[in-house]
Amino acid sequence: MVEMMIFSRYGEEIPKVREVSRDLAARLTEENWDFHCFNTQKEAEAFVRSDLPLDIVCTDVTGEDGIGLAKECRRRNRNAYVILIADIHLSPASYMKPSIMAGSLLLRPFRTEEIREAFSEAFGNFFKEDEENEEENQFIIDNREGKWRIDLEHVYYFEAREKKLFLNDGVREIGFYDTLDNIRKKLPAWFVRCHRSFLINGRKIEKLLLGQNLVVLKDGWEIPVSRTYKKEIKEYVG
Repeated sequence: MVEMMIFSRYGEEIPKVREVSRDLAARLTEENWDFHCFNTQKEAEAFVRSDLPLDIVCTDVTGEDGIGLAKECRRRNRNAYVILIADIHLSPASYMKPSIMAGSLLLRPFRTEEIREAFSEAFGNFFKEDEENEEENQFIIDNREGKWRIDLEHVYYFEAREKKLFLNDGVREIGFYDTLDNIRKKLPAWFVRCHRSFLINGRKIEKLLLGQNLVVLKDGWEIPVSRTYKKEIKEYVG
């Protein structure tokens, strides 16, 4: 699943951007896409704060603190591809910043063909970068609901239950068929086994409570620690 956010202060622009995006997405990939569209900054800010991992961000930097929103999108989504919408009179120095790392720019006023041209290049670059970083940075799930690409940095843990595995990224849970032993071979060394039913992201460990047989992850997630894996997780935490 590719997650894309579209924010424009002008509501009439959103259908054009969304339709071009859908058309290009269908041509470039078989993955499912989910489009999150907003025409007020308040709604867009609330959505970004929900921490749903985003793959592509198209956001309007014109107007009050539009640049601040773009920076927040980047801060919360380090690997997202960012496309900026800006009025032609806005100085590029105000939004072409390292803290935003925009990959593409759409200048107003624009026509549908100009959207298509800018997004063709943007999506092409996104999928090229995605393929190059896929094995190292992402976990791919292909199930009945579609194909999902999840940034490993966002994953809290994998849990085995009900004869399936479930990936939890703090926002959603995605089920698929595999085993913890098998996926562990594919994951970076910072994924640690703490229980026969759990494989956790070691970078999200907040504290280890061995007396209570628990490991606490960021945002308060409590995961059980079994006797078999106490030594392993203790060595990882140091």
